[in-house]
Amino acid sequence: MAKKKRKVKKIFKILFIILTLIFMLYIFPCYILDIRIKNIYIKNNNILTDKQIIEIANLKDYPNYYKTNTFKIKKELMKNPVLKELLNEQL
Repeated sequence: MAKKKRKVKKIFKILFIILTLIFMLYIFPCYILDIRIKNIYIKNNNILTDKQIIEIANLKDYPNYYKTNTFKIKKELMKNPVLKELLNEQL
């Protein structure tokens, strides 16, 4: 009888560990993929305000870090004629 209880306890421990691992493997990626951009730094800007650049780049809602694509941001910024002209002068 004592062996049976030990076996049941061992099965419950293993089951608890497996369920905990499954839970962690589900929660951690969800948490990591939901990390949002907290700070936006804009350098070498004398023409437009930081707020204007953030609106042009569609970063006003502080999107997810992993969903943010630098090429997409650059494409959005290049649509603005003032910024396009400034970038072409620097190159």
